[in-house]
Amino acid sequence: MIWEEEVETGLFFPSAGELTVLQDSSIMLAYHYPAPDNHRGYAVSKLSPQGETLWTRRFSEGNTDDYTAFIEAMPDGGVAVAWGKDSLNIPLQFKEIHYFLQRLDADGQTEWEVFRHTVPQRKVYGMTVTENGDIVLCGWTRSPVLGGPSYSWLARF
Repeated sequence: MIWEEEVETGLFFPSAGELTVLQDSSIMLAYHYPAPDNHRGYAVSKLSPQGETLWTRRFSEGNTDDYTAFIEAMPDGGVAVAWGKDSLNIPLQFKEIHYFLQRLDADGQTEWEVFRHTVPQRKVYGMTVTENGDIVLCGWTRSPVLGGPSYSWLARF
């Protein structure tokens, strides 16, 4: 083992998320944490190559669902992050979960974002970034017809 560090997020009970290593060997970690009113917030932390927490940014506190935030390094710096988002924002009710894609620079500032909500219950289960910087997402969606089939989906940005 080269090193082991605790991520100092300042948050209570952060959920395990995904991580990616940037070109300068720094590490970005995306995860969820409990937020008020039975919701969950989404956050990104940046760590030095030695594991020291450099900063933590909170996003969408209180209106995201329980699904992992996927994160991938972009070839020209920064990261892409995708996660499921509850578009109804009603505690303890059926959730209309859709995906949210965001590009952050190396300092965690939002460069752009996309919220995809045309089909009910679009859940993200994977993400990758191609060599040319395209972002590819995959996931699962529920049929709009009760009892109908479910579908896998792909999207490329």
